[in-house]
Amino acid sequence: MDRIKTVLIAAAIVAVAAAGNAYGQGCANGCNTTTHTGFGWSNGKTLEQRLQEHRRNFHAFCEHAEVVRQRNLAWPKPFQCHDRQAFAATFYPMYQRGYELQCTFSDAHFDDDNELNSAGKQKLAGIMANLPVERRQVLVFDTGNPTTTQTRISEVTSAIKEWWGHLPQPTIAKTINRHYGQAGDEVHQNNARFLSSLPTPAITAVSGGGAGAGGSGN
Repeated sequence: MDRIKTVLIAAAIVAVAAAGNAYGQGCANGCNTTTHTGFGWSNGKTLEQRLQEHRRNFHAFCEHAEVVRQRNLAWPKPFQCHDRQAFAATFYPMYQRGYELQCTFSDAHFDDDNELNSAGKQKLAGIMANLPVERRQVLVFDTGNPTTTQTRISEVTSAIKEWWGHLPQPTIAKTINRHYGQAGDEVHQNNARFLSSLPTPAITAVSGGGAGAGGSGN
């Protein structure tokens, strides 16, 4: 054990002596005692500049470590929000188009005189009563005839002012997206004709026979 201690102490003395010689040679070669450029280990920076750089690096490391710690504690919250937003962004255009079609008035909502029929009035009532204020809009399909389209817009505008003038007025505009639908009377008539054209069910009755004749016992 004493021999090992002696060897370690001798190695330390040799290392210190070598460092002192190197330092002396560096300074003898014209080194700056403030920057120690003769050794080439500080790249011309003063000791204070090196300490400041180390402090900045250490603080940056601590801040990054704290961010990672907080992120691990909150997981999966930050990433879950981004995933939900990306998922919702895929379906938002369809969601928006569904609202537009819900608020679109086409030929099925007007009679021959371009006045609102029963279906149009009920649809308008549903928009004003059920949809949120930010979603209330009335879109009239552009028929290609400016007179017809403007007449229908005026009809819808007057109906809203007459019945729901006390509520916030919705936006009224033209649209080129047709609402494909039918009046309720037409749907009822089509269903009635379909049911009346069905043939009478012909199901042959099967006469059920009883169980087989009983066997005779011995």
